[in-house]
Amino acid sequence: MAGGPTAVMSYVRSSDEDDDVQLGQFRQRLEHKVSARTRVDFSILADRADAAWADHWRHRVEETLDADTMLLVIVTPDLFGSAACREEIARFREREKKLGRDDLIVAVYYASTPAMDNRIPRRGDEMARLLRSRRYADWRTLRFEPMTSPAAVDAIGQLANALVIDKPLEIIGDGRAEDIVIRVRDNHVVTLRASSGRIANLTLRQDGGDETWWNGVFVVQGELGIDGCDISCPGPSCVAITKGATGRVRRSTIHHAKSMGVLVIAERWKTTTSTTTVRPA
Repeated sequence: MAGGPTAVMSYVRSSDEDDDVQLGQFRQRLEHKVSARTRVDFSILADRADAAWADHWRHRVEETLDADTMLLVIVTPDLFGSAACREEIARFREREKKLGRDDLIVAVYYASTPAMDNRIPRRGDEMARLLRSRRYADWRTLRFEPMTSPAAVDAIGQLANALVIDKPLEIIGDGRAEDIVIRVRDNHVVTLRASSGRIANLTLRQDGGDETWWNGVFVVQGELGIDGCDISCPGPSCVAITKGATGRVRRSTIHHAKSMGVLVIAERWKTTTSTTTVRPA
């Protein structure tokens, strides 16, 4: 599978051999499912968090990292006591910041832990808050299911969707934009991780949340056209475009962002300034 897209699976080895066997089967089936959907070989590197081969592991991971390498975190109570896992997650978070991304960390909630269940803002574990804010699959009831069971097969298919980032997006409102309102809290209203997309004739309202980095529209990759929309967000920006992505805005009103209406971390940005209004808060 050399040369294809990859994910790194970070977990703490269990003293229960059955768990290790189950996670091995889980990894293989998820690899197969993503490969089948993308028609490109997809490999998941298993990062066992034991210090005996930490240096070897770090070197191997650095060799495989590219802009689309993802971190698949298996969440158990032991994860939060592992300095190696904390360091790995922190390193991937730094990669995301440098790339202008927030979609490279996906969590699988495998065994219950109080850190993940504490949802009181400003309390609890910072790593747990980060994992809760990302896409994650709850596998606690599936932990002892055979990988061939209908429930496990369905859950692996859903998780594969989180690792496939090439689906085109099109959302077009039928009617007046002010009458078609999409409100979202604790996430971006629209995120594009596909080759192309278009949103038109909509009112998009990002209503904040426990974290501070949500944007109204977040373009991770591909080209997104925004036409005739009203976009507001109390976070950093109403529209954020990452490096390598392309944005095109026409006949739209952008307002009430904390820092800037449009944040461009991209090499390519197209806007029709005569028909796009950027209003201060």
